[in-house]
Amino acid sequence: MLSYRRPLLIGIIVAVFSLSSCNSSDASSTSLIQSSGTFDSSNSEPITSETSSTTISSQTFAPITIDGVTYSYRDDEQGYYADGYDSNDALITIVASILGQPVLGITTNAFAYVNSITSLVISEGVISIESGAFYQCSLLATLDIPDTIVRVGYQAFEGTAWQHNQPDGLVYVGKVLYTYKGSAPENISNIRGDTLAIGDYAFLYQLDLESIVIPTGVILLGHGAFEQCFALSNIILPNTLTEIGQFTFASCEALVTVAIPDSVITIDNFAFQSCTSLTTIDLSNTLLALGDSVFYGCYALISISIPASVTSIGQTPFIFCYNLAEIIVEASSSNYQTIEGGLYTKPINELITYPSARTGDTFAIAVGTTIINSFAFSEASNLVTITMDNQVLEIGENTFYKCVNLVNITLSNNLTYIPTQAFAHCASLVSIVIPDSVTTIDYEAFYYCDALTQIHIGAGVTTLDIEAFAECPALAAFTVASANQSLKALDGVLFNKEGTTLLLYPIGRPDTSYTLPTATLQIGPYSFVGVRFLTHLISNGLLELIGHRSFDRAANLSVVDFGDALITIEQEAFRNCFALTSLALPNSVQNIHSGAFRNCTALASINIGNSVILIEAGAFENCSMLEYITIPLTTVDIGPYAFVGCANLTIRARIASKPQGWDVLWDVCDAGTNQRCPVVWGYAGA
Repeated sequence: MLSYRRPLLIGIIVAVFSLSSCNSSDASSTSLIQSSGTFDSSNSEPITSETSSTTISSQTFAPITIDGVTYSYRDDEQGYYADGYDSNDALITIVASILGQPVLGITTNAFAYVNSITSLVISEGVISIESGAFYQCSLLATLDIPDTIVRVGYQAFEGTAWQHNQPDGLVYVGKVLYTYKGSAPENISNIRGDTLAIGDYAFLYQLDLESIVIPTGVILLGHGAFEQCFALSNIILPNTLTEIGQFTFASCEALVTVAIPDSVITIDNFAFQSCTSLTTIDLSNTLLALGDSVFYGCYALISISIPASVTSIGQTPFIFCYNLAEIIVEASSSNYQTIEGGLYTKPINELITYPSARTGDTFAIAVGTTIINSFAFSEASNLVTITMDNQVLEIGENTFYKCVNLVNITLSNNLTYIPTQAFAHCASLVSIVIPDSVTTIDYEAFYYCDALTQIHIGAGVTTLDIEAFAECPALAAFTVASANQSLKALDGVLFNKEGTTLLLYPIGRPDTSYTLPTATLQIGPYSFVGVRFLTHLISNGLLELIGHRSFDRAANLSVVDFGDALITIEQEAFRNCFALTSLALPNSVQNIHSGAFRNCTALASINIGNSVILIEAGAFENCSMLEYITIPLTTVDIGPYAFVGCANLTIRARIASKPQGWDVLWDVCDAGTNQRCPVVWGYAGA
């Protein structure tokens, strides 16, 4: 993955400017600055120090304050950044070096809203002014910027007197084109010839811009430089350009063709995100790095060639490139290769991606592959069968996301983890066997697998996310290896090994009635969510707890036998159970948690027993048909809006007056008007 700041850029700048500001001198000054301190530079030479070690740490170079400016050392860039101000002086000066280490830049929002500053001097050698560095420094009117500055962040001088005083048009900070003030014309060809870089978000949302010529000499296109220039269809890039930043051309929807000059060595994360018309891109023959999701959502891209020079490709480089049918890697590449259409590392270790629109319905993962990257096969709609051998150790999140025609896949016997949404929306997958090697099945791993009817869980699974199989409408049964020490299946329903907790009920099970097994004490959270056919639930008489959202959207559930041992009904346990009309809770129930019966719009009658202690907020929210409820003497706590949306409800309270523990809004039935439900205090009826 490419980071926001890179030593690579520093190396380029050193080469361009031959910086020599990092002089060395007596090593004794190192100890002088080992802890934070201040330094008066008014009559002194720049602070320098000899450094004998090749690995420098911020523990060696602690934060320091010079003329009110604080500087902190960044290990990843081997240099200091100005990051704060503790002075009322009108003039601020950024020094060139400290302790023999370069001052590389000014950090994000370092001087934002400092209204005492009127003038800024940045020393030669500093290369970066990050986003918002002088944001809303309203009195800042004069800038002295060195030629070494090559990155200027978004809104670095927004709200300053200097920016306010600039005329409409191209605005420069030193040799960086910082922004275009006002609305840009359709065509721009007058960028200054000495320009070194285009600033971050310099042309953001310039809706009229159609064509631009970047002059020779420019080495950097900043992050988001042309983002959301929806009409931009033509850009000429110079042969001096070395880096294209993050999101540089994001959402340039009119770009069809881009030629990357051979000078470019880095194309950063999301650089061409959502360039939905891009059909052709010619990559530089000296390109070293492609960032994460660099061509995200380039729907029109059909084919791409990767030059042999590339040494680094980030995560999900072609994610959501729905029409990408071909990835070509230059044969002489030492780092990457394509095998049967799939993009792999060389030698074979990782499968990086597979082109979504490639023809052919069968794919065999190459022998030697140990890692299949996230989204590698996402939306590969033509694949029906995928095979992998037992060398595969890891698959990433969303690896097979929306492989809508995938029917057959055999998983490696050395996989240990099925990650989030690994098989989400695999609409044709009918059954799957989880190998004994797998220990964890994560969140929504098989989410919305519409055709999935049966799942076999191997002996090794110890951790199963409660929503791993959410929204699988055809799922009729689970089976579990007998050697599994954590889980078991009883009549197709998934339980913990002891059988005391029902974990998952297959929502496509055709039975209309289900009786809890003898040992069951708890119904786990989300266990019956969206169950399709169940109308009757019958307790075993020992059930003590019904978990969070256990029966949410159990749309046909109309009869529930709770038994006589139930103590707790957790949050939203019966939310959206539209077929429930009447309920009788046993006298054992003590806790009815928030939203427990929320949106049970047909519920007209409920008896909550005589032992309830707690009724939480919104417990009966929007039970619009409910006419009566009796609150027992044991109830000491009722939360706000417990009965909101119960427009027809009369509350019968056994107690003579409101207890202190009942919220002041406990009986509100209309949240808009704060109208209260009628209450009969001291109710003594049945």
